[in-house]
Amino acid sequence: MEASQLGRLASAASSRLASLELGAKLSDLSSQLLRRPAEPSSPARAATSTASPPPAPLTPAARAARLRELLLAHQPIPLTKLARIVFAEGVPDVGGDSGLLRSLTWKLALGYLPADRSEWPLRLAQARELYFVWVRELTVDPAALLARAHEEEEGGADHPLSTAEGSAWREWHVDEELRREVRKDVDRTLPDYAFFNREQPLGRLHHAAISRVLFIYAKLNPGIRYVQGMNEVLAPIYFVFCKEQPEPSAEALDMIEADAFFCFTNLMAECRDHFCSKLDHTAVGIQHKVKEMERLIAKKDPELGRFLQRMKVSPTFYGFRWITLMMTQEFDLPDVMRLWDSLLTDPQRFSFLIYFCAAVVLSIRDELIAHNDFAFCVKALQRFDGRVPLEKLLAGAYEMYDQDNPSSTRR
Repeated sequence: MEASQLGRLASAASSRLASLELGAKLSDLSSQLLRRPAEPSSPARAATSTASPPPAPLTPAARAARLRELLLAHQPIPLTKLARIVFAEGVPDVGGDSGLLRSLTWKLALGYLPADRSEWPLRLAQARELYFVWVRELTVDPAALLARAHEEEEGGADHPLSTAEGSAWREWHVDEELRREVRKDVDRTLPDYAFFNREQPLGRLHHAAISRVLFIYAKLNPGIRYVQGMNEVLAPIYFVFCKEQPEPSAEALDMIEADAFFCFTNLMAECRDHFCSKLDHTAVGIQHKVKEMERLIAKKDPELGRFLQRMKVSPTFYGFRWITLMMTQEFDLPDVMRLWDSLLTDPQRFSFLIYFCAAVVLSIRDELIAHNDFAFCVKALQRFDGRVPLEKLLAGAYEMYDQDNPSSTRR
């Protein structure tokens, strides 16, 4: 996002969004969320010991309190420390504010919010106003075109069936085809979740918002436009931001849509090459990442690596979707959110995704080898369906990650 664009829109944005009073809201949250009972004092705490036992793991509530403090009490927010903790532990799903904590963490991790909280109100206002400027400018209104046609002299109007270069009607027809393509995929997004159920009024609003974000992204990025699967990458972001507050108002949903657009755009800036078929076999393309996963599996489990090669189970059969869609199709949404806590705060951005994919394959290695059947192996990997608990998979991925990154400060 250009700073000059944001600056020109600052004054208009501040008047439109003044009702949000984000600065006051954050100040209030800081005072409320950080209130917690003081720990009881203990004489033993002051005593020195030469053989102190290792500290007990923090409870989920204690981890949530620590995260609140990092996000709402420190100024500026210590981003490196925040990323290290969330990468290792995720955002605890406890308390009534877990949605807010995850939403803020993801916005920080994706570079949408700066570390200085005092900059948040203006930054958000500018970005949200800019998004809706794009929505207005990039959406062709057929009613307006018809009205303009009636006002113009006969023969001089832009005909609704015109295919001429520069025709507004031609642009509208092209846009309609793009909308149909986007809507077709959005209609299939997380169909088992009531949140995305189009039969519900809110579900229809969510569908419309996700479709609009993908449409505007495609219009602003003609080199890649929309590619099937982008809807699956956007959905967790939009869902998490909606969970920032229990019942968002219509105005809040507009703001959520804008925030989701910019965070999705920032994420795609890092992984868009996975969606570009022309780059598939280059060093930045998806096939390179799939091969990287295959090499890691063979390195960590040579027997399994040889078995998969002998059975001709190409990693492309399953790894292409795993990596491109960042495991959104293989796990339920709560597990996807926990996994993404680590993916988005990975100090070696998305390197951990390769380790996690390898951990998934290794977790069913005995089952694959025992069946010794090509069809079974492909089906088991293509339809993993969360058959192994997420925490076990994360533990395996962390172990391999730490082995290959001795300087990791994950703990």
